[in-house]
Amino acid sequence: MADHWRYAPAGPVGIQGGVGGSLAAWGQQRIRHRSQAGRGPRNYTRSDARICEDICERLTRDPDLDATDIEVSVRAGEVTLGGIAHTRAEKRHAEDDSWEVWGVRNVFNHIRLRPREVENPSGDWAPALGDVRRR
Repeated sequence: MADHWRYAPAGPVGIQGGVGGSLAAWGQQRIRHRSQAGRGPRNYTRSDARICEDICERLTRDPDLDATDIEVSVRAGEVTLGGIAHTRAEKRHAEDDSWEVWGVRNVFNHIRLRPREVENPSGDWAPALGDVRRR
C-alpha cells in the first residue's frame, strides 16, 4: 500500500494568513498518513459481470490490440481469455489489460495465435509482414 505525504503548517496561522509568522515555514513539516484507497466494506467482492464489462472496455480502448476475435469470461473473479490474436504482443496486451481491472484474482490466457493473412501480388495468401517467425 502506498504511503502518501501531505504538508501541514509548521505553526499557528497568523492574522494575515501567514503560518507561524512566515510563509516559508509552510510545507516544512510533513505529516505521514496511509491511503485508504482500495479498502472496501467487509465481504465485498465485485460481480463477475462488472469485471467482465470493465475488461471488455479496456480491450476495446487499447490502441495496440484488435480485440475483435477475443472472448472474455469471468467466474469468481478468475478471468479466462480465449479466441484469436494476431501477434504475441496482442496476446500479452489482452492479459495485461485484464490484470489491471479491480477485482481480478487470476487470468487464464488461452488465446491462440493466428497471423493476419494478406494477398500477395501473385494472388496467393501469405502471413502479413512482421508476423512471420524467424527460424
